[in-house]
Amino acid sequence: GQAEGVVRPFIDTTRALPLPSDIVSVGVAESGGAFTITITNRSDEGPLETVIAPVFWATHDPSWSLFDVGEDASPGLEILAEDGSPATLVTAHAEAAGVDHAGAVAIVDGGSEAGPAGAGQAFTIEVTPSATEPYLSFSAMVVASNDAFLALSPAGVRLIDENGAVRPAAEGQADIERQLAVWDAGTEANEV
Repeated sequence: GQAEGVVRPFIDTTRALPLPSDIVSVGVAESGGAFTITITNRSDEGPLETVIAPVFWATHDPSWSLFDVGEDASPGLEILAEDGSPATLVTAHAEAAGVDHAGAVAIVDGGSEAGPAGAGQAFTIEVTPSATEPYLSFSAMVVASNDAFLALSPAGVRLIDENGAVRPAAEGQADIERQLAVWDAGTEANEV
């Protein structure tokens, strides 16, 4: 496989993880400029059943990204990818330049305590992007791994168009489904 040590798509042929669509499904709804993004664990239908750790999310402008491909993972991303906790990322990015809002969803829909989402369970993110911070990024650990995580491309998905208009939910959902990938944080040696 490829050398460890940097963030990259998880594409090792002998240590491959399923496609994101075999791990989660994503639904997007919009009302009055507010978006509801539901990430449902469907891994029991695919080749690797796993729980999904709580989800980090941020609305941001084009100058910010959660990670850069080929670079070291930040301490917060390492903690998310290895241990499943988004807390350090929220603290690091809540006041970061280019970020409007950063947060985490740690309680599964219908639940009462923080924890991972098992098969059939979902996390729901509610965001209201702005014309100046029109992008959404999110990430969660693939728990049946040592440092793999689900995330959009580093740029995120644009929910507000270049003219300041809210994009239709179906377009946002299609972009999320197209961009969502399994990433390797490069912080632990992969094993078969």
